[in-house]
Amino acid sequence: MFKITNNYLNTQIDKRVVQITEQEPYLTIITAELDPMLSDGIGEKELVNAVLEKFYRDTFVGKFTNEAVDTVQKIAKESKALIDEAKGSVEAVTKEVAEIKQQLKLVVMADLSKEKLDDLIDEYPTVEVGGKVEAGKIYNVNGKLMVAIKDTSIDAENWIGDASLFAPFKSATVDVDGEETEVIADFVQPTGAHDAYAKGTKVRFEGKVYESLVDHNAYSPSAYANNWKLLEG
Repeated sequence: MFKITNNYLNTQIDKRVVQITEQEPYLTIITAELDPMLSDGIGEKELVNAVLEKFYRDTFVGKFTNEAVDTVQKIAKESKALIDEAKGSVEAVTKEVAEIKQQLKLVVMADLSKEKLDDLIDEYPTVEVGGKVEAGKIYNVNGKLMVAIKDTSIDAENWIGDASLFAPFKSATVDVDGEETEVIADFVQPTGAHDAYAKGTKVRFEGKVYESLVDHNAYSPSAYANNWKLLEG
């Protein structure tokens, strides 16, 4: 057990010099210089502990530094692992939420009320004789949404809705009740390259929503399942 054998204030160096001695099992003398502001008025036990701490820190400064660095690095690695794990979880949840939200924002055109369907159709330009259409754009063709197959001028009445000029509506993102909503159509068997489904196009087929995984998709989900991804049932 250590005992204090010397304790005085060295005014020349402004340090409190404390010497402790342990006589059993062998003589041990340790002297340390302490900051008087931190060591004045503390009890004998606390003063002995302060001397021992100062001695070991002065004697093994490199060891204490290395242990501190190792501890910090270990904590940093553990923290990074936790952060990465949390980040991965957040990304997974965010992706899942985005997919769910996307599904919730899908509506099949046939399920729209007549009022909303009329509003939707009215958002697109009406095809009239003397007008022009651009390939890939959606038009109001005799009260139905159709997609222009090619750039052309509508020179005659019978050209409006002509199957060589227009293909059935497939999908479009529009504002429905203040939210961007993807309006999709029921699957219609393509008759050629002009009305085949592009990659990313969504359809309803036999009560389920599918997304085309390829361009120029002319097969139904039941005819060639590899071309489609099931989004919701």
